[in-house]
Amino acid sequence: MLLKIGQLARQTGLTVRTLHHYDAIGLLRPSGRADNGYRMYNERDVARLHQVQALRRLGLGLEEAGALLAGEHADIGAVVARQVAQLNSQIGQATLLRDRLLRLQEGFASTSEPDLQEWLTTLELMAVFDKHLTPEETARWRAHAQENQGAEAASWKALTAEMGAMMRAGVPPSAPEAQDGARRWMALVDPHLKRSLPLMLKMDALYRDEPQLQAAVGFDPALLDYVGQAANHYRLGLYARHLEPAQLEAIRERYLRHPNGAWVALSRDLSALMERGVPPGDPDVLALCVRWRGLFEECWGSDPDIRKRILHAQAIDPLLALGSIWDTPLRAYLEAGIERLDAQEASHA
Repeated sequence: MLLKIGQLARQTGLTVRTLHHYDAIGLLRPSGRADNGYRMYNERDVARLHQVQALRRLGLGLEEAGALLAGEHADIGAVVARQVAQLNSQIGQATLLRDRLLRLQEGFASTSEPDLQEWLTTLELMAVFDKHLTPEETARWRAHAQENQGAEAASWKALTAEMGAMMRAGVPPSAPEAQDGARRWMALVDPHLKRSLPLMLKMDALYRDEPQLQAAVGFDPALLDYVGQAANHYRLGLYARHLEPAQLEAIRERYLRHPNGAWVALSRDLSALMERGVPPGDPDVLALCVRWRGLFEECWGSDPDIRKRILHAQAIDPLLALGSIWDTPLRAYLEAGIERLDAQEASHA
């Protein structure tokens, strides 16, 4: 049975113009011609056309569909994998947009007179979070914020204003009032750290790098550095309870000038290995333990008694644990790695 081009078009829902185009590019050439020159399609042509339509429904272009049907580069598995990836991306974008709209809808429902500028700012911040955080991390951060939105938000706002005023007034980070502000700052940070160290490190980077977020929360890198310096003075006072006066003076300058960023980077890298389930004896973990040992000596010196006292203080003093990036699981992971490193070095001695 042969079909004329108009009959085939009606049967498949395509236009005659489309079939002409398929013929011109060699995708579907009719097997015969009538005496008057009309294109005539047989059953094999119809079957091929249905295959073309099936591939088109998968999202393939005409050239790619033709190559597959001709057996050229016919890696259908790779084609399907690529299409799945594209669909996953589209689903992710649609889900992201839906979540943003739902969050905005929730906000509009909570007030009778929503402020357009406020919600435009909120939308911009959502984009910032979505750009840097995974959907799971964003959900975790929002869940904690919703649990503590009243008191915590007010405390952050007041403390940010207080620390900013001290910084602008030239109050030194070593001043008692600056140290007390840093202590309260760490107490507010602490619940976030306990929920997720990698997330908190990401948020710290966001606060330093994203002007939109800085404008929304009211602090910038300069204020974060000021709080960090005040926190170092506060912690040094805590270490004084565990060191001899001469030992404290020996490490004071070294400790205060040591960059916190180096410890943050080390904890981030070590936490990533721990999250992946890499055993403490793995070479990558041991390399980070060597790095930790180097940082420790840069910060505290090489006196073995001071090292023993510092590690003991960090293990038993709850105030030193406040706002610390070295939470209990990460510290235990580090200590296990150091134990294996020491044993390895002893065996080669």
